[in-house]
Amino acid sequence: MPKKNPFVNCKSRKRKRLFCPSTMVRYDNASYAYNTLWVCKICLKCLLSREAAEGHVINCNTQTKQKKPNYKK
Repeated sequence: MPKKNPFVNCKSRKRKRLFCPSTMVRYDNASYAYNTLWVCKICLKCLLSREAAEGHVINCNTQTKQKKPNYKK
């Protein structure tokens, strides 16, 4: 009997995706008081809730895009 291919996608093996944007670092079980912390890579702001992290990503990314200089040739 042939073995099953472990690399084939299986619905029962799908993992739950955790919220972590590319501009942030997520720390699980970081401290006694908070289960999860997010730290912004751009401004190094520490956020304690998912809602705060979601809002900060929008604000911080738009601010950095506005500050970016335009290099025209």
